[in-house]
Amino acid sequence: MTLMSEMNVHSTDIAAIVANNPVAVLIDPKTYSAFYDHIKAETEAFAPDLSTATSRGKISAMAYKVTRTKTAIDAAGKKLNEDARARINAVDEQRRKIRDDLDALAEKVRHPLTAWEEREAARQKIVKQMLDSLADVTPAASAGTEEIREALARLNLITFDPDLYQDQLARAQGWHKAAVELLRAELDRSIHADADREELARLRQDAAEREALVSAEREKADAEAREKARVEVEAKAAADAKAKREADRKAAETEAARRESESAERGRAEERLKAAASIARAQAEKKAVIAAQEAGERKRQDDAKRLADEQAARDADKAHRGEVMKAAKEAIMVQGAGVDTAKKIVLAIIAGEVPNVALRF
Repeated sequence: MTLMSEMNVHSTDIAAIVANNPVAVLIDPKTYSAFYDHIKAETEAFAPDLSTATSRGKISAMAYKVTRTKTAIDAAGKKLNEDARARINAVDEQRRKIRDDLDALAEKVRHPLTAWEEREAARQKIVKQMLDSLADVTPAASAGTEEIREALARLNLITFDPDLYQDQLARAQGWHKAAVELLRAELDRSIHADADREELARLRQDAAEREALVSAEREKADAEAREKARVEVEAKAAADAKAKREADRKAAETEAARRESESAERGRAEERLKAAASIARAQAEKKAVIAAQEAGERKRQDDAKRLADEQAARDADKAHRGEVMKAAKEAIMVQGAGVDTAKKIVLAIIAGEVPNVALRF
């Protein structure tokens, strides 16, 4: 029997209709729509009466039936969800177990390939490192012959395992051969360069020795020339000295006669100078006395003027300060202070006893 037929048979018992198969209204929208229309029609057909306690009880009973139907349907839905969750959880658990089991089995099946891939990656890394090193064997510009020889010796010790290099064996051997040839060429070049440097050093040493010999011979010739010149200079100096002594003797005789004549003249001149000096001293003394008198008078006049000017300045300053103080006192008196109070305030300001207040003079 369907839910709709049940509703037709038991149209007066809403709770009994839902109790037979409440899940149907949850999973079939059409069934729920018909079921809701039936309930709504039944409630709309019910005429509520509030006049008596019995009729009011019928209203309460009708509302309770609707609520009980809701509760029954909600409980059935809750049970349906719980069952569904239990099935979903069981399925999820089984999914996890299947994933773990099959992942482990797949890993076990693939393990030989994985191990081979790891070994292959390690092998290819070794091969690549060797090829990279062979591609970069050019020695530094500062490398010496011994350093290149040692690098070539290390390179010659390298061997190539066919199992390791496999398809890269020919390439590695070719690069190795090229690297050996390159280092051998660099070694030959370095050896020749060393020989060239040694030859250049020997030639420079020979040139330095020849230059030293030429310099020594040149120094010897210069010394001989200097000695010859010194002898000639000394001989000339001796001759010049003799001639000078003769000239000095003649000049001394002439000078003696001249000094004797000049001495007599100086005696006469000294007498004249003494007389003139006596007169000049007397005149100078007189001028000094006059100048001292004049200087004393000028100083007296200057001191008198300076004192008068200082007194005038003091008088003017005193008068100015008096005017400023008087103006300040009168201004304070305008504000209502008495004469004595205003005077005391002005004096306090001048004495600095009133903070942040001053008079400008």
